[in-house]
Amino acid sequence: MAGKKSSFGRESLLKAGVDAREIHQTLSAILRDLKGLDGGVSPFGKDRKCDVCVNGMFLNYASYFGADEGKLCSIVDFLITEHMPDGGTTFCGP
Repeated sequence: MAGKKSSFGRESLLKAGVDAREIHQTLSAILRDLKGLDGGVSPFGKDRKCDVCVNGMFLNYASYFGADEGKLCSIVDFLITEHMPDGGTTFCGP
């Protein structure tokens, strides 16, 4: 539908009863407790390599909901280091 704006957004969540404080608390807890050694978010353990897809999605949500920009820098740096020669970020694990 060209030209039609999506009705989904922060305002829609708040109208639906979602408490923005809970979202901010969750984002803060993730940034505080789940940072991996390589700078990304790692729900799999701090000593394991962070996942590009998880970090891309987290960065999207965290940015959208206004997480502390300074705490997102290491995630951006992690994602930049994962770029492949073709510009993609496909995982090439063992």
